[in-house]
Amino acid sequence: MKKIYFNGNFITLEDNKEVQAILIEDGIIKKVGNLNEILNFKDNGTQLIDLKRQNHDAIFYRFS
Repeated sequence: MKKIYFNGNFITLEDNKEVQAILIEDGIIKKVGNLNEILNFKDNGTQLIDLKRQNHDAIFYRFS
């Protein structure tokens, strides 16, 4: 199952990397980037999760 998380405060280990959305598929981060770029991977079964700018505990996923 694909999930797209957006509208959150995302922190990466890359300098100057702006992340507006994260695509996760089967528990694995597949792509990070701006929202429009990530939405290109959306299909009918994709769950969109609006984080509403809330702070969340860090969640670690493995990269593919």
